[in-house]
Amino acid sequence: MSPWQNACWVVDVPQSERESLFDGLKHIAGEYRQDSIAVMVGKTEFIRTGKSNGKDEKQN
Repeated sequence: MSPWQNACWVVDVPQSERESLFDGLKHIAGEYRQDSIAVMVGKTEFIRTGKSNGKDEKQN
């Protein structure tokens, strides 16, 4: 097994639970001898194609 493993998780975490999550991630990083874990906190933005359910949306 390689000493370097990458993973990407996408989750929606309520603001009230973030501190607990970050503490848990810090603990897990230490257990696996990682220097850090990257976390991105932000808003998801959707790039729309103009289609809905496979049908073209009406353009106004």
